[in-house]
Amino acid sequence: MRAPPIKPLMSAELFEEFRRLRPELPQESAYVFVPVSPPVPDLLFVGQATGGMPYDDDLDYEEAARECISSLIRLTTNPGRVGFWKTIDRISDQVRLIAMRDNAKPTIGWSNLCKVGAAEGNRDAARDQSAGFPLRASTKTGTGARQTESDGVSDQRLCDGRNPLSRCRPR
Repeated sequence: MRAPPIKPLMSAELFEEFRRLRPELPQESAYVFVPVSPPVPDLLFVGQATGGMPYDDDLDYEEAARECISSLIRLTTNPGRVGFWKTIDRISDQVRLIAMRDNAKPTIGWSNLCKVGAAEGNRDAARDQSAGFPLRASTKTGTGARQTESDGVSDQRLCDGRNPLSRCRPR
């Protein structure tokens, strides 16, 4: 069985809007991250922010999308020592063993809450960056994700209608 193609989950227009706003952030920022996924992933993993600069240069939309697709493929096949990707690998193996009929690895999508994180660090820095940079991407990407507000903190939830544990429903 052939794997479905991985595509960007962000429009070129939204990418350009993030690029335009990036210099206004309070500290040095990573370049714009492009979330990527097969059309209907078995699992969508959402990190906080990239761990530094995801690319060496300020790439255009097409190049940035290709880099993120390449990273997703590379890091899901060889997670290395990065905790986020090792966790994805372990969860994927459990899903494969428990739920996949043909014993194939589940298809995976990847996003970050902060589409523009800090150039270095990213735990507190990503939170600080997002405070001045609203997480409105989810409502414009057409991914089935929806943004909600709770206690003044932006929160994204996947709402594709297939997750029985999800509290939100597709629009």
